[in-house]
Amino acid sequence: MAFSSVLSRLMASFTPLAVCGSVVFEAANLPNNEAIIENEGFKNIVIANRLSVNNNLDLPCPWVDASELSDFRSTTHIVRFLETVVHELLGHGSGNLLAETAPGVYNFKNRNPPINPLTNAPGNLHYRFGEDWGSVFGKLAGTVEECRAILISQYLMDSKQLLEIFGYTDTSAITADELLYMTYLNIGVDGLQALQHYSNEGQAWGQVHHQVWFLH
Repeated sequence: MAFSSVLSRLMASFTPLAVCGSVVFEAANLPNNEAIIENEGFKNIVIANRLSVNNNLDLPCPWVDASELSDFRSTTHIVRFLETVVHELLGHGSGNLLAETAPGVYNFKNRNPPINPLTNAPGNLHYRFGEDWGSVFGKLAGTVEECRAILISQYLMDSKQLLEIFGYTDTSAITADELLYMTYLNIGVDGLQALQHYSNEGQAWGQVHHQVWFLH
């Protein structure tokens, strides 16, 4: 990622599992405890049998034009796999919370803070003692975190250097540019399908991932 090691978390492990349940997400970044993540590390879990469901040439999708439906169906599982890997490893797995961990004690050099990659100036913001992203963002905390992870995964689908790691180049059977185009189609489909998880009566979303997909 485009920032110093001070802003990076401990290296994560990556584990595939098979799970059975009524609602199963494609992956998870565990645990959901920032203190444990920063001090002990974390694990990325991919639900392999859930991801395999995306490889379905009969996948119903009324949102995609008939002329592109075959290509959409044959590449969706690839797009979803790549996005999921990047979402967990780099989306949730990157970025360290700069914080005052005890009165006058910081998990970074307070007098010489790391450079903000957006401004190229020393960072001037951090979580104060007793704060974390949950207390600062309140009910939007989960949505903000998923926005960060999903945006990173979608943004990096435009990186040919990253796609080449997985074997997708300008000359592969499915090219990097074709995957990028199908990524845009998937973003649109995810946003439309997310509406089924919105309650118009309650003016609320049932799940933060779907809220983020719609916002995108």
